[in-house]
Amino acid sequence: MQIDILTLFPEMFEPVLGTSIIGNAQKEGIVDIKTIQIRDFADNKHNSVDDYPYGGGNGMVMEPGCVQKAIDSAHAELVCYLTPKGRRFDQNLAKLLSKQNHIAFLCGHYEGVDQRVLDESIDLEISLGDFVLTGGEIPVMAVVDSLVRLLPNVLNESQEEAEESFYNGLLEYPQYTRPEEWEIPSLRGNKNSPPSEGWQAKPDGVVRHCEANLSEPWQSSDFNVLKVPEVLLSGHHANIEKWRKEQSIAITKYNRPDLLTPKRVGILGGSFNPLHEGHLDIVHQALELYNLDKILFIPAYEQPFKQGNEKVDAHHRLAMIQIAINNESRFEVSTMEIDRGGISYTIQTLCELKEKYPQNEYFFIIGEDCEPEKWNDYAEMIKLIEFIKLPRRIPISSTDIRNGKFDHIPEKVKKYIKKNKLYELS
Repeated sequence: MQIDILTLFPEMFEPVLGTSIIGNAQKEGIVDIKTIQIRDFADNKHNSVDDYPYGGGNGMVMEPGCVQKAIDSAHAELVCYLTPKGRRFDQNLAKLLSKQNHIAFLCGHYEGVDQRVLDESIDLEISLGDFVLTGGEIPVMAVVDSLVRLLPNVLNESQEEAEESFYNGLLEYPQYTRPEEWEIPSLRGNKNSPPSEGWQAKPDGVVRHCEANLSEPWQSSDFNVLKVPEVLLSGHHANIEKWRKEQSIAITKYNRPDLLTPKRVGILGGSFNPLHEGHLDIVHQALELYNLDKILFIPAYEQPFKQGNEKVDAHHRLAMIQIAINNESRFEVSTMEIDRGGISYTIQTLCELKEKYPQNEYFFIIGEDCEPEKWNDYAEMIKLIEFIKLPRRIPISSTDIRNGKFDHIPEKVKKYIKKNKLYELS
């Protein structure tokens, strides 16, 4: 993978991305991370890259000319801009980005970047949250770290297993290491009481949240002995896994109950080769008519009845879907069938979703001309989901686009297709 970072402060990146896991990934040739100095593309004797905003206001705005030249110099397939106005970054988006071959990240500064270059050349706008930083450098570091660790061979086997446990929709269970018993001064003067607010292991091995009571004076002669839960010392792997699952559920309920809230999820599958406005119209119908909480786009790695039909690589298809839905907070792309590889079978995907998120109710969105009753796995599928049949109101298909009819494609997707010379649109 190639990652280019367009920045006014390239010296910020080496101390962070040149060390630890990300540094090792670069040394082993798994990823090549380069910085591009935007100031090198300034066309004035002072190398200034900013100017006062039209309409007045505080601060300075980065000029479009030098930024565009820096973007063009990267020749990246996908260009991302870190901004509080963008889509909230999460693990799902990190997985999608990790499937790409060549990404450029633009770091804004001052009061931001001239909107015209964002409209013209930015594929995805990404946000780390509702807060403001001095520039885009620190957010880019976080995003790059998150996606690089997902690349093949970056983590060892045990680290990969730990990562996978985090993707199960729950917060992580508590971790312990030596010593088996740890003595710390008590704040309460009671040797056997929990020391302070936080998650504490009780004698029965269950982690519970304890509220601190600091009304009693500090007594340095009193100590708490905090022990590792006995189940983790037992060597009984089934019991350990059961305990960890229970702890993950308990902590998730306390800290992030929203992750466990049942949701009505619409699923739209297909090759999305490419995604078009017909896809977007049918899911908007589903949202309105069935009161869905989320739409999950699941592109197939290879469809059973369309083997060998994929004219572009999976990473391009993923990127085009994300570009099209990036401003839709209720829309999400899943890489699960791409990750699995081979022929994509819907029944396998549905079983995985129900196992991972059993609290959700799933609806499979299809055109009214489809006949799922004739599908091989229909009897099993209707035990897991409800089918939603909706009219195809926009007369377009992905085949039409591959054959040169480029109507009914979101504008930013069309620019991505042209930039990367897909479907012979160049």
